[in-house]
Amino acid sequence: MDETLSRTVANPKCSGVYGITGTTREFERSARAAGLSIIKLDLGRLRGKAGLLNVLAKALKFPKHFGQNWDALHDFLTDLEWFDAKGWLVVVANGKSFAGRHGEHFATAIQVLRAAAEHWRGQGKPFWVLVESTKNWSAGLPEPPTSHS
Repeated sequence: MDETLSRTVANPKCSGVYGITGTTREFERSARAAGLSIIKLDLGRLRGKAGLLNVLAKALKFPKHFGQNWDALHDFLTDLEWFDAKGWLVVVANGKSFAGRHGEHFATAIQVLRAAAEHWRGQGKPFWVLVESTKNWSAGLPEPPTSHS
C-alpha cells in the first residue's frame, strides 16, 4: 500500500470532491487503513433528484426524518452523528449516466458534497468524494491529490 496516499487520505485538509479515472481500489485500501467508512453510490439507474436523494440517504444511513431536499441533504451531510467514523470516502459510479440525464441535479449534488467536505475539513475529519470518470467523460472535477506537504 502506498504510505503517501494513506497519509493523504487520512488528512482532512486534503479531502474534497474529485474526479478519478481508473480504479478507486488504492484509495479504498488507504481509506480502510485510516479507519474511514467507505460508501459506494451507483448513479447508473437513478431517476432524477428523488432517486439521487434516496440513494444518498440509504448509503449514508440518514435518519427517517430526512427531508428529501437539497437543504436537508446539506444539513444531514454536515451532521452525520449517527454514522460514527473517523471520516468518509464516498465513491460515485456511473456519474456520466446520471449527469447526462439529470445534469442540473448532478451539479447541485456536487455543490452540496463540496460544502460538506469543506465543513468536515473544518472539523478535522476527512470527507472524500471520488466521482469515477470514463475515457470520454469527466465531471469537470479536479484530480485527487496523491500527497500533501
